[in-house]
Amino acid sequence: KGGPGYSTNVVTLDSGQETRVSRWSQPRHEYDASYGMRTLEDLQGVLEFYHARQGSANGFRYKDPLDFSTDSTRRGTVAWGNVSLGLTDGSDQVQFVSKYTEGGSTRTRNITKPISGTLKVGWGGVEKTETTDWTCDYTTGVISTVSSTTETIYAGGQFHVPCRFGI
Repeated sequence: KGGPGYSTNVVTLDSGQETRVSRWSQPRHEYDASYGMRTLEDLQGVLEFYHARQGSANGFRYKDPLDFSTDSTRRGTVAWGNVSLGLTDGSDQVQFVSKYTEGGSTRTRNITKPISGTLKVGWGGVEKTETTDWTCDYTTGVISTVSSTTETIYAGGQFHVPCRFGI
């Protein structure tokens, strides 16, 4: 059980009006693993995993079953044209992102843990080949083009959420 959250300060003024200050530009995800434990073996598995990570000292990747893909369902098959990443900067690098749109509002979320083997990238109306045309740092989500391009880069892929234990 769990999902994304934002840190927002809500201040109620004497007039009853509210002022809101969003403190984080990106969501932080929080999950409660206890909802998935049904047997003693489940508990033992989580305990082993917890000790192997030294509690909150070492993070891990988690595949959120409700939001792990850039396709429209957030759970399906990806295509290289799912998300516009924009033009590369001077170093020919772009951050892999997922975009969330409701009405006229779009929020861009940086994806830092894409799943290797699921990422598809293209530009110029054509899907490109990994290692030949582009590479990805799968620990940061930064995509680098092998040759300079001035076209908009598109991508699609599945991703993990970076997690750690809370205690």
